[in-house]
Amino acid sequence: EPTKATPLERIGGLSARVLSLIQSLHQLAADIDATAIEVEEQIEKIQKDSARLKQLQELLKGLQG
Repeated sequence: EPTKATPLERIGGLSARVLSLIQSLHQLAADIDATAIEVEEQIEKIQKDSARLKQLQELLKGLQG
């Protein structure tokens, strides 16, 4: 029959799990930051494209009028 882990051994195992969880949370936070930066860049591109479209629309109105 396997020997049961002592309380200190179990604490050591739990501590290792906590450290692993912390590493996972740090990676998750980094992934969230990277995604947020991508979203921000896409929003800026859309805003620039919209401004260009508006300029073209104004130009066409001027040519028609």
